[in-house]
Amino acid sequence: MPRLTEEQVIELENTKDIWKVSYRESERGWGQDTWDAFFDSYEEAYEEYVDTNKQNNKDYVPDYYIVAYEPQKVTVKTVIQ
Repeated sequence: MPRLTEEQVIELENTKDIWKVSYRESERGWGQDTWDAFFDSYEEAYEEYVDTNKQNNKDYVPDYYIVAYEPQKVTVKTVIQ
């Protein structure tokens, strides 16, 4: 599944849609981290979103987990912030 770098996003933004999946990783006692991955098709971004979240099916919040947020269409403005 090809992910795009920020430079590729800037190059492609004017010619095709770019999609972002945001992630949050959390470990009890150690804190949280967040990051984004960029894709050049909604289908790939959505597949990554579903694949990441398929492990989050417990009735409780585990000590360690990663959650992905639904894909969002991005523009260069949202990438460069």
